[in-house]
Amino acid sequence: MAIVKYKNQSGVTYAYESISEWDPVKKQSRPKRKYLGRVDPETGEIISTAGKRGASQKEGQHTGHKSNRLQDPF
Repeated sequence: MAIVKYKNQSGVTYAYESISEWDPVKKQSRPKRKYLGRVDPETGEIISTAGKRGASQKEGQHTGHKSNRLQDPF
């Protein structure tokens, strides 16, 4: 198991956990990667971004769906 870091064109560095798994059909090792988060450019620490999409919404509530909006009965 290894941590792999990639920097994209905008300069943001992302961290992935990479595990090599054997592919018996092709008889080659294939990487399996799991996203860990962004890398802080100052400290080099991995900042997890898991769960950020739903962090501002309360549990059980969804925004933007017509079925969950209150409608004026008149």
